[in-house]
Amino acid sequence: MTSTFGSVRPLTVFIVIFITSKTVSFFKGHESDESLAFALLWSFVAMFTFMAAKLYHTKKGRNCKSCNDNAE
Repeated sequence: MTSTFGSVRPLTVFIVIFITSKTVSFFKGHESDESLAFALLWSFVAMFTFMAAKLYHTKKGRNCKSCNDNAE
């Protein structure tokens, strides 16, 4: 696992999902605290799912298209 995957990619996934979730929750009319909790929860879930998929495929020796570290 490269340092790029270890730091930048999970952070990118977290930020994108956080902004999307916060925006959707805001437009649905939820309170600020509630939308913040919603966005944080789903951002962490998405980030850890992404990391788990990468680790699983790396352990099995499979090529993961969505989490490929090589520029092709």
